[in-house]
Amino acid sequence: MKKTMKTLFAAAAVFAAGAAHAEDGIAYVNFDRVYQESKLVRQVRDSINANFKEREDGLRRQSEEIRGLTESIEKDKLTLSDEESEKRRIEIEQKERNFVRDRRALVEDRGVVMQERRRVIDTKIAEVVEEVARERGYSMVLNPFLTLPLPGNRTLTHNIILFADAKVDITDDVISEFDGGTDIESLQ
Repeated sequence: MKKTMKTLFAAAAVFAAGAAHAEDGIAYVNFDRVYQESKLVRQVRDSINANFKEREDGLRRQSEEIRGLTESIEKDKLTLSDEESEKRRIEIEQKERNFVRDRRALVEDRGVVMQERRRVIDTKIAEVVEEVARERGYSMVLNPFLTLPLPGNRTLTHNIILFADAKVDITDDVISEFDGGTDIESLQ
């Protein structure tokens, strides 16, 4: 973590020094905006959601079945024998365990697919950033935010640019070039 902080300060110093010596020699791209505004990223996200829709529908049906069984046992509890009541309770508990297992598997599988797609998209966006930077004559392009993964599925975000003139923000150009020059199949 100490090394990361040193890197952040070094990047900020380089940015400040570069900005002072070479007007427009440094630019930045807000990757968060690219991910929010890119139609291709949205299409990939929609495709992933469509691929998991059947499993989500299955989970919804399982949940409704469990709810129905629970309501049924509550409604019939006065007329059920102890043996039948225990049998239904065990059945509900088993269905609940299956539901939790299936939901956990779905979340994990979706996470794996999202990470795989994110790596592919990040690689392509990086190529587009380099292309746009070379075309516009920038010697360096920074991302204003650094997100670090933390244990427990958490993240820590640092803003490493304290000020940047809007004229060095090439995010719109990257989104336009990425959406216009990338075919969706290459991201899947």
